[in-house]
Amino acid sequence: MLAAPSSTASRFNSRASLYQQHRPTWPGALAAFLAKSTSLGTAIRDPYHLDPIVVADIGSGTGISSAALLRSTELGDALRKWGKSLVVVGVEPNPEMRRAAQEELREYISPESDSNDGQQPGNIRFRSVEGSAEHTGLESASVDLAVGLQCAHWWAIPSAARELRRILRQPAETTPNDEKTPSPNVVIGWNSRPELPDGSDGMERLASEFGEKEGEATASHSRHPSIAAALFHPSQYETLVLPNTLPFTRASFKGYVHSVSYMPKQGTPDGDRVDAEVDSIFDSWSTQKAHDENELDWVVKTNVYYGTIV
Repeated sequence: MLAAPSSTASRFNSRASLYQQHRPTWPGALAAFLAKSTSLGTAIRDPYHLDPIVVADIGSGTGISSAALLRSTELGDALRKWGKSLVVVGVEPNPEMRRAAQEELREYISPESDSNDGQQPGNIRFRSVEGSAEHTGLESASVDLAVGLQCAHWWAIPSAARELRRILRQPAETTPNDEKTPSPNVVIGWNSRPELPDGSDGMERLASEFGEKEGEATASHSRHPSIAAALFHPSQYETLVLPNTLPFTRASFKGYVHSVSYMPKQGTPDGDRVDAEVDSIFDSWSTQKAHDENELDWVVKTNVYYGTIV
């Protein structure tokens, strides 16, 4: 049985700022995919769907995944085209991370006096609530699409599946190839660990030498298919891989490493040793770069698993 480790929320205490600044963002193609090929797209195109459309961003952290939706040009265009509005509800248990998201996305948070929140065509709003995948605090049958990005490895999967089933509206039916099938209403995904230009894992030697073993094992990318299989059981799920190559500087990669919950914190003796290893990685590659030796293009892949929970 896949279970969430204890004290998951507190793992990210004092890491919110690093997480927000240095974690990879999500490719624009992901929001475009959600707007076209999931229950979000079905709700947008459904003339009988009552506004606003609701997306629950489970484990929303500092708001990186919510921002990918709120700031998506493709999603905004689709909402305006079909005269719909959207509310993204960030569900996050860690108060420090939640505050960071609220600050980052404050332009999308309506004043409490705004009685038309989310009701204007093309309007996109953000709401942040305290909760977890197992206990979201959201109303039953209130959500059109649930997403969990870079977080499902912490979920207690049976409890999370029950909670998602409770909060999701019954999926509408689409008709691809003249066959009626339910629209995917749950999407989980991870950005891969950054790879060096030769394809090697830029985090592997750092994690193996300095990482806290329980946390590293829980966050292992090898678990992702089994997490998806358990979450969507007995239904099938589909996969999607999107390129997400990003430039990292020495400073930003150090920040990325220290944002990982199982790695040493900045300013500690082990944290200083990690920084020295990052310098070594950059030094080893600087001679192969034709320009700034302090910046490398790291290959990050966005691995998406999507299906239907009913």
